[in-house]
Amino acid sequence: MADPTLYLPAVLEESSITQLLSGLGLPEPTTIQLLNTTAAYHIIYNIKFAEDIDEILQPNALGAGDSAASFAWKVRNPRSLVLRISGKHLPRIKTLNEVATMVWVRAYTKIPIPAVVRFDATENNAIGHEFTLLEKVDGVSVDSIYDDLEDWKKESLVRQLAGYLMELRCREWDHCGGLQLKQRGVPVPGRVVAETFWQGPELARYWPGNESVDSLNVGGPYTSYTAYVRGHIDQYIRNIEKHDSLEWMRDLIPRLYAFLIYLDQHAATLNDTRYILTQRDLHFGNIMCDPETATIQAVLDWEFSEVLPLPLWSPGSGFLWNAKQTPESMTEQSTMYGVFTKLCKAHWPDLLSDFEVKKEMPHKAISTILNFVRAVVEVCPRGQKADAARDWRKTAEMALTELGV
Repeated sequence: MADPTLYLPAVLEESSITQLLSGLGLPEPTTIQLLNTTAAYHIIYNIKFAEDIDEILQPNALGAGDSAASFAWKVRNPRSLVLRISGKHLPRIKTLNEVATMVWVRAYTKIPIPAVVRFDATENNAIGHEFTLLEKVDGVSVDSIYDDLEDWKKESLVRQLAGYLMELRCREWDHCGGLQLKQRGVPVPGRVVAETFWQGPELARYWPGNESVDSLNVGGPYTSYTAYVRGHIDQYIRNIEKHDSLEWMRDLIPRLYAFLIYLDQHAATLNDTRYILTQRDLHFGNIMCDPETATIQAVLDWEFSEVLPLPLWSPGSGFLWNAKQTPESMTEQSTMYGVFTKLCKAHWPDLLSDFEVKKEMPHKAISTILNFVRAVVEVCPRGQKADAARDWRKTAEMALTELGV
């Protein structure tokens, strides 16, 4: 995967931000503060105003397309907003997926998230970048206070997150992929968006010809589990055929086509499943809380959310991670997952059983094929991990064999 921090926007002149806000009908701010964060895809500013702006923020009708106001939710801090300015990683699709997902979560669940008050998924604005303008939520990020939290507060945070997962689990969809907004702001099925995508700034460096974010990455939306898997495998086959560094993978293509035949033959059984919206980045750096009560104030960063079939559903590898790059943090994450498991056994056994589905056959083999073929196609054009890539191919081949392919 690319290092997205390499493609973050440069720090902006305050005058350009003021011009942007003026164009959105907002008054001149008193303070524009660049935040020191670890965000990979945005630079972030706190914006403060001398007067309440909640009445100004009452929107016009939310339209479809790339730019719109949000629903008429009152902001919690009427003199503050947060401006998230995107890099040029994945033009349009990441912003549109995040905004549509946040609109849906805000409207149809009790999961606390910031209101989107304005956004633009184009660069046709005063700052020359895509952006989202969000309400400012109270609290602090859990990772910043994690080492000082008492055990009961950690358990409370885990309990609340488990409840949010249950909310998402109980609301079913009829597609696989992301979300987008149609006329008057109704969230509808959209294309897949993933952190593992080939990203715009790196294409010229690693890919010959006129490749694009669209040509190198899976599309969608897809109508079923098997269609979703087929879309990914078709994309990986195309990329294997296109890049010289993947020539050694081309003799695997007939088996991958045979895998697609397997999916067709078992479609009726495989597609008899639920489809669930998934927040793939539920680590504690994305959780805002009241430090005194451990009450979650907001769950942040929904840009790579995706509706997935139950056998591929998970809250992501960062679930319950304290966002610290230390060996001890991995042990702590495992401890917190033990707390999560205990709570689920006591209160939400269905949630725990859903997490186990992906370990069953044939879903485990299908997931292995998807993940390890993707990993090979991801690293080889970058000239990375050649020895590991050959081991990953072997792992995918063993999974194919397990399916009789």
